Amino acid sequence: MKESGLNFNFPKDWKVIKFDEHRFYQYVNGMGLKGVDFICIKPSGHLLLIEVKNYADRFPQDGIKPALAVLENPIPYANQIAQKFEDSAQLIEVIHKYYLRKFWFRQFGSTLAIIFSDFFKANFDWIFWLQAYQALTGHPPKTSLIWWMELGEEVSKVERSMVHIELNSFFTEADTTIQILDQHSEQNEITVS
Repeated sequence: MKESGLNFNFPKDWKVIKFDEHRFYQYVNGMGLKGVDFICIKPSGHLLLIEVKNYADRFPQDGIKPALAVLENPIPYANQIAQKFEDSAQLIEVIHKYYLRKFWFRQFGSTLAIIFSDFFKANFDWIFWLQAYQALTGHPPKTSLIWWMELGEEVSKVERSMVHIELNSFFTEADTTIQILDQHSEQNEITVS
């Protein structure tokens, strides 16, 4: 799947939705809510909310390259990403409420989701959203937030590490665990147990 000029290959056993192209997101698009780029569910039931930003591939604004602006002050960008994660979680809850209006879903949804084989699950959108909601609201939640932040080759390893440390500190203060990845960092794959 392509996003922000980058190609992403997900394991075949993951359920992946490109959220901003999904019909549910299209209903709320333009209402002030922002969604992440990918919502994924691993076979373990773990939910991944993935936002992709390719700052290396953007045009300069006011003569400043976006990657350099992120290096200079990453916190405003982190606030935007945190809002996308929050909005996406709210939208998953809204989608669940939408399905709860359906009698068959209230009465049989959870049971049917367990009974149907993996072959059928891929063909039923409601099962994806039920599993996403269950992962999001479980105790403990089985949700990971991933920010794929592409800064480009000209950003040194040290600069990249400093930004990652600052951003991880920001999200830790916000009581959120997040993975910040890119194709040039040492960890360039999404790893979630």
